[in-house]
Amino acid sequence: MNSLFKLILSLSVSGSLLILTLLLCKPLVQHRLSKRWQYYIWLVVIARLLLPFTPPVSAVGLLFTQAELRTAPQTSAVQAAAPLPDEEALAISTSPAPSSPPAAGDAHKSPPSMLSHLGLLWLAVAAGLLLRKITIYQSFINYLRASCEEVSDIALLDRLAQLSAQAGVKRPLELSINPLISSPLLYGFFCPCIVLPTASLPDADFQYTILHELTHYKRRDLFYKWLVQLVLCVHWFNPLVYWMNREISRVCELSCDEAVLQTLDTAQRRVYGDTLLHAMGNSGTYKSAPASVMLNESAALLKERLNAIMKFHKISRTAAILSVVFAILLTVGATVAGAYTGLPVTRPAAMKNWIYTREAFYQPPYLFEIGWNVKQESISGTYASTNLTLPDGRVMNVLFDDGCKSYQNDPAALEALTNLLARLRMEKASSEHPVEWPLVFYVGYIGDSKPDALTAEYYYENGSIAQFAAVFAQLDSSSQRRYLDQIYQDQRLDFFNVSLKQLKPDDPLFMYYAQKAYDDKNLTFFSIAAESMSAKQLNQFLDLAAQDQRINFQSVLLNKLGKERELEALKIVQENRRDEEYRALGITHEGTAYYYKGERLSILLDQRENQSLVTLQTDPKGTVALRIQRDKAGTIESVSYMTQAEVDDFFEETPDFDESELEKFAEHAPLDENWDATWDFAWDTAWDKILSGDWD
Repeated sequence: MNSLFKLILSLSVSGSLLILTLLLCKPLVQHRLSKRWQYYIWLVVIARLLLPFTPPVSAVGLLFTQAELRTAPQTSAVQAAAPLPDEEALAISTSPAPSSPPAAGDAHKSPPSMLSHLGLLWLAVAAGLLLRKITIYQSFINYLRASCEEVSDIALLDRLAQLSAQAGVKRPLELSINPLISSPLLYGFFCPCIVLPTASLPDADFQYTILHELTHYKRRDLFYKWLVQLVLCVHWFNPLVYWMNREISRVCELSCDEAVLQTLDTAQRRVYGDTLLHAMGNSGTYKSAPASVMLNESAALLKERLNAIMKFHKISRTAAILSVVFAILLTVGATVAGAYTGLPVTRPAAMKNWIYTREAFYQPPYLFEIGWNVKQESISGTYASTNLTLPDGRVMNVLFDDGCKSYQNDPAALEALTNLLARLRMEKASSEHPVEWPLVFYVGYIGDSKPDALTAEYYYENGSIAQFAAVFAQLDSSSQRRYLDQIYQDQRLDFFNVSLKQLKPDDPLFMYYAQKAYDDKNLTFFSIAAESMSAKQLNQFLDLAAQDQRINFQSVLLNKLGKERELEALKIVQENRRDEEYRALGITHEGTAYYYKGERLSILLDQRENQSLVTLQTDPKGTVALRIQRDKAGTIESVSYMTQAEVDDFFEETPDFDESELEKFAEHAPLDENWDATWDFAWDTAWDKILSGDWD
């Protein structure tokens, strides 16, 4: 019932958007587009209100999914889990918060939600309204038939047959007289009958009355009106639907008049208007039931119809084209608006080469570190696993690392994890990192309160980068600045990297540290900031770096902007400048062989302040080793010979490649089916870490 009611609500929201669109456009189209178009365009709205067709991702579908995630009820286990005392606030670990296990069979029981009650109320009212409308209509038909007298006048029946042939109606219709009705009308789906208040109508009145009712029959207006009544019953809670019903009833008569007037000349149109006035003057008192069609229903509508007759003109070709364009736009809008079906979103088959990703997230009251797009078939049986059912109905198999596998039996943690995975799947659905095959590495119970600076300090002091990033994103701006100041002062490149990624590029805090890194000539930290800059920001810094003649900064910015030709030209300038620096120090080279003061170098080590490399040349034919030390801006500070002990220390600090670790990395990162490319990626990643001085 919940799913059905959510679907109806989403259809009502989508339909309301279309109703409001037509309402706003009414002054523009009322006298420019045909009444026929104004009548049938509502079928697009009716289809949106009744049919649950929707693209995989739609505006209303996303809106309802977001609302469902935000209002997801917490289980009793969450409510029972007590937050950590103040003195234990920093003692966060991967072990679950102690709580008594729920009784068997009661873990997920909860009282019926408000939505369930509303769903039952909606169904009861909708069914009651539909039954009432059918009953009223049936009573009206029975009363009508009981007081009707079938016309036996051969002349009138012949005239009816002639007019039917003129209107293109092949099926014979019954003709009856009922003095109790207030206006001529048509009733009956399978045995249609035209009912007149009297048989003593002037020939012109009889002709135009019959043509009007035949037009209703030919267009199947009875079915149209009952379709609208069905919409009223389903969406009885939506006031805009009642306005739509009145608008359709109004324009139904106007479009029917228009269809009749198309076949008449000016004088005949005037007579047709007189027929409407005569119909209004009938003395019958019995009103029509819902979903019946009458010649005249109200004085206000009569006035509008007479005005339309006086101003009648055929629609121009331009207006006809605009009608088609507007109808297409409204149909596209109805499709884009979509609905919430609760069905899982399917992904294109082409998106198979997803990238392994690992991040930490805060989902109250837990902190999770999750890797996703893990190749489960390669680690089958290695990790504990459980199946979680997401709000969209998708069942997702989730793996748990040994340190947190106890949480797979914790209802509170599983509920928070389910909401987190649903949120991530929606946020990253169109990216190259869609959430599939998740592996949980860490679960930390934070408590009912939002993570604060103390929690961030705990993770910072313990070097927990991913968890710190998730907590950092929850801090206020002043706390974030305090931590960034500390990180920058400590020169913690890894924490600086994850912290900036939690800020938007237009955040003043982000730009402050990007500018600070530039002003301090801290190329490594500036490179981290450049990774998240917009193209506009990159170009602004590029102009500044060119003005300041900072080639190394220009190189970083050109590479990020993808300006390959300019980058190649800059590299030549950079190499020439480096050669000039080396020559000033007495270093020359012939090909790959470097010399210092006439001695061939076995090692030329050119390092920045953060230990990242500018140049590393090794030559087994060399006899001496030389170290060049630069500051954080890249300026050479010192040149010195390296002792054998220093050479040994340098290469001992460089980590050996552990082939088994690289294989494990490749298995967990299903980049594509080309394992050579995956292997290269693993080697390149490891080597990049070495060269950047960022290998833990």
